[in-house]
Amino acid sequence: KSSIYNCMVTVEGEGLSMPETYFGGNIASGGTMRAEFDVQTDVAGDIAGTVVITYEDVYGEQLEERLPLNMYVNEQMSMEPVYDDPSMMMPDGKDPMAGGDMAAMGGMDGMDGSAGGIGWYWWAIAILAVAAAFAQGETVISGAQELKVKETNRVDTVCSELKKAGADITPTPDGMIIRGGAPLHGASFDSHGDHRIAMACAVLACGAEGESQLYDPDCVSVSFPGFFPLLDRLS
Repeated sequence: KSSIYNCMVTVEGEGLSMPETYFGGNIASGGTMRAEFDVQTDVAGDIAGTVVITYEDVYGEQLEERLPLNMYVNEQMSMEPVYDDPSMMMPDGKDPMAGGDMAAMGGMDGMDGSAGGIGWYWWAIAILAVAAAFAQGETVISGAQELKVKETNRVDTVCSELKKAGADITPTPDGMIIRGGAPLHGASFDSHGDHRIAMACAVLACGAEGESQLYDPDCVSVSFPGFFPLLDRLS
């Protein structure tokens, strides 16, 4: 109806914060604003908060809109190696994974997006599935129906690519179930032209036994042109 000015977005709620307030600028009459921002939490579990949008009208009066924010935050996974066989330890007691290889991790809690939480990490679903495959225990990701209409059907694609490496992963109507801890081996992966699938498969290959190939790796340039040089340095 009329232009608005100095649009800003922040969050409120117990344990919620943002690294910095999101500044959206001015929006012309009939226009829209898309805000992408990071939210930090210092508590786990179901969190209810508020997204606060402030702006000024044509008369300079400050107004605000308040929208509900609901998310589920998992407990941080333990990064301590899990050794069922004492022979895996070095004679001096040092961690054999200390050279940078991916170690087994503690189990991941299930991730249920039915309350809206999945919207905050849908972009990370592929790498979350890879982490769950290396973790010990069962991880359930649900409420992720929207992932079936991204660059690819990410639910089915993630499952099919991880299965190539021996992962115990099953697609569900709204997500997937990953039973971590199965030995993972190298494979011939297909990015399907999806940058996030490509990066997830590359990370999986770093921790799997044996060589892997990745078809159409150049698609990562859409979001992370320097991904492979960085991965080389880290691995």
